[in-house]
This record gives sequence, structure tokens and C-alpha cells, in this order.
Amino acid sequence: MCAQRTRTRRGSLEEPVRDARGNALMSLGRITDALASFERASKAAPHSASIRNNRAYALMRLRRHAEALEILD
Repeated sequence: MCAQRTRTRRGSLEEPVRDARGNALMSLGRITDALASFERASKAAPHSASIRNNRAYALMRLRRHAEALEILD
């Protein structure tokens, strides 16, 4: 099925795909790559609590605690 046809009401499938990719990268230990994927997902869905949480967790794993706390505030 074409991505054009399966778009959500928000207009993009990018957010869930990037979020899932980030989770897969996290499980492989590729934290920096996962963070980049979560950051791209957050641009597609800036109010997603799940993506904010995943970004914060990746930042915590990278010992970037202050940045993680900013995201969660």
C-alpha cells in the first residue's frame, strides 16, 4: 500500500516509524543513532509524550541528564 494512502490524520507516518526505529536502535545499543531518530520523530509529532520519553531516556543513557530533564519538564 502506498504511503500516500496510509497517512494518518496528522498527515505523516514518519513519527511512529522513527519512534519504532529509535527503539530498535536502543535495543542494539546504538544510543546516539536512536537519539537522532527520536529527534526526527519529535519534529513530526512535537507533542508526543512517548517520543519525549524515549528522547529523554536516550539522553540519560548518554549521561546528558540536564537535557533529559528539560524534555520531561
